[in-house]
Amino acid sequence: MKESINEVATHVLVPVNIAERLRDLAKKTRVTQSEYLREAVADLLKKYEAEQAAKAEAEAARMGMGVDEGERSNG
Repeated sequence: MKESINEVATHVLVPVNIAERLRDLAKKTRVTQSEYLREAVADLLKKYEAEQAAKAEAEAARMGMGVDEGERSNG
């Protein structure tokens, strides 16, 4: 049985060709479209959060302080 988690419904518009490819993939693999979309969003967030962290680190280095020091002085 799947573990119960809090979830929120959302509505996303995608191009028809992507929706068709997603549907076909889900049918072939017997993995739901929702599961693929959750995985894709999680991967995208991880990517952009890492980019933001790297930018913050670079900015802190440019200002001559570590990220932790910059966070303390801004917080």
